[in-house]
Amino acid sequence: MKKRIFVTLMLFSLILSHGMATSASIGILGLDHFRFDFENLLIRKISFLFDNEFEWDLQTLIKQEGNDNIAESTQSGSSHQVYIYQSGADNLSQLLQLGTDNWAGIYQEGNSNSSLTHQEGDSNWIGIYQYGSNNSARARQEGSNNWIGIYQYGNQNRATAKQVGIGNMAYIHQEGNGNIAKIQQLGNNNKATIIQKSF
Repeated sequence: MKKRIFVTLMLFSLILSHGMATSASIGILGLDHFRFDFENLLIRKISFLFDNEFEWDLQTLIKQEGNDNIAESTQSGSSHQVYIYQSGADNLSQLLQLGTDNWAGIYQEGNSNSSLTHQEGDSNWIGIYQYGSNNSARARQEGSNNWIGIYQYGNQNRATAKQVGIGNMAYIHQEGNGNIAKIQQLGNNNKATIIQKSF
């Protein structure tokens, strides 16, 4: 039986309008400017928080170990933080952010894990790190100046990111065999970086 955790945060709810432009582009950014060791930052941040669970206010920590876990989190408002750690196989993480300046970190270790994310608003940040085989990560952004970073290490990983609005950024880094990455952008000045390494 799947174990489920559902978290909802609501403070000063704010949903902003979607970008209306129709252009689409994929551009390669300088890694020194955009990457800033994303995967290392995410691991250090999550490790620190689970060792110091009462360090900050307005944050949610979800830690699941084992198989067949489900973590769901909805953030509505501004300046919230959620960190999800899942270790095992066949785990699912679902995250929805509505508002501004929200921050989310998702770490999944094991096989056949999946992560679904959706952001609406301005200046939201989602980082997803998946270590293992057959992982899948999906991300969708609507609004402006949102950021999604996905790092996958293993075999047969897939990552899909869709950006709607102005000035959103997406970063996908995959290492392993048989990886697939797809980014679709609708709006102005959106930027994306895709790095794939096979061995």
